[in-house]
Amino acid sequence: MSDGCESDSRESKLQQFKQITDVKNDDTAIGYLDRSNWNCDLAITSWYENKNSEGVDVTQVKNSSGGQWVLDFCMQVPGIRQVQRSLSSVLTTNIFGSTRKSWWGTLKDYKVCYNDFIRQYGDDFTYVFNSQRFAKVLSTAKTTETCIMIYFHTHHEGKTHLQLNDRSQLTPCESFIANILMDAQVKDYLVNNLISWLADLRHIDTFRLLKQMETTVGNERGKKNLSNGLPFVAIMSIHPENNNLIVWEYVQIHEEMTPTEFIGNVLDSNIQQWEQFKFDLLAQREEQAASRFCVFFSKKKKNQIIEIEYEEALVKELSKEEEKLWMNELNELNNDEKQQEKDQIDDVDKINSQIRIENAKTKLKPEPIAMNMDSSKDKALIVKIRINLPDGRNLERQFHCNDKMEQIFYFIESQELKNTQGDIIDKWELIRNFPKIQKFYNPNLTLAESGITHAIKLFVQQV
Repeated sequence: MSDGCESDSRESKLQQFKQITDVKNDDTAIGYLDRSNWNCDLAITSWYENKNSEGVDVTQVKNSSGGQWVLDFCMQVPGIRQVQRSLSSVLTTNIFGSTRKSWWGTLKDYKVCYNDFIRQYGDDFTYVFNSQRFAKVLSTAKTTETCIMIYFHTHHEGKTHLQLNDRSQLTPCESFIANILMDAQVKDYLVNNLISWLADLRHIDTFRLLKQMETTVGNERGKKNLSNGLPFVAIMSIHPENNNLIVWEYVQIHEEMTPTEFIGNVLDSNIQQWEQFKFDLLAQREEQAASRFCVFFSKKKKNQIIEIEYEEALVKELSKEEEKLWMNELNELNNDEKQQEKDQIDDVDKINSQIRIENAKTKLKPEPIAMNMDSSKDKALIVKIRINLPDGRNLERQFHCNDKMEQIFYFIESQELKNTQGDIIDKWELIRNFPKIQKFYNPNLTLAESGITHAIKLFVQQV
């Protein structure tokens, strides 16, 4: 009895260690626990100390798609909390001699840089740029699976946001702020689609990050002039399955670029690459799971054939009465095996359903509440939608008219979808019956563009 309890305790500690450290290999985890006499806290501390001593491993990943780099570089980091320390440890103290801007990288307090920018260019940017340190931004991006836009800003004392209307004497960064970042469409796009971080080059960690990117990505994209004053923008994200930092874009913004070009060529195109990357990753996981499932049943089928051939040989030697009794038992055995196979298939369907539900929940925006809104105009844009599921359940939720139809799809996918027989539904479509039958396919249209501007009842139909 005591041996069984000890085994359960060790299994629990093993799972706890793997969950906290994100270690996938059982042998690695057991090695740390053995060296710590199965003290989970000591093992975790030992693992982090060992990883902190490893620094940053920079590798380049090339995907041949029209000759373009899909992933510019990946920085192997031991954990989100150690990202800034790892970036800082790579660079030597002589980085300041590489540029004429000798005051770059002289400030250690990020709040000073952030508050200077807000004071100089307006409070509207508090809704655009995240005020947290870079390590916290990376942690948030990993949790939400959202891209990060980093704007490397060269600070200039002088013009405020009220003086940027006179654009004849603007520096390149001031021109970028006035022409691009102050544009209403750009602000809305940044707030709704990315986590934006202000990287003031006076901040020590910011300048080191820029130099690190210049020595890695810059070598592939072409050397960029740090002293010409042009603003830098980087689009990056955190790998969903590990702590790799993926940089999708690293570019200097020239004064000729328009807000529309910035949204389309710099922001949206890289977000689309990120979404496709996540989709391919999910498809790869599902394909691997299906492959393991097929191998399992192939081996089982071979064993069944051998058993059946042996049983048929025995039946021929038995009398007719014995043969009848044996066949009855064989039929019962086959029925039990078929039921076991069906149960295993049902288990796989449940796992896939749970993956779909968790994925949809992470992409579903919070429900807008009309009573919490101040203006009557905003309240008028809130619509209540009632959704009838195939198993007879009814769901109700409020959406904003400017939300995309994908939000309704995510809300439906976040539910456990079953038909009236209790089977899990894999494929479905969304329709309305009144005043005419209409099917909704395009997730990129807003509710208003799809004709949904008031309370409505929709139906989920199994395909």
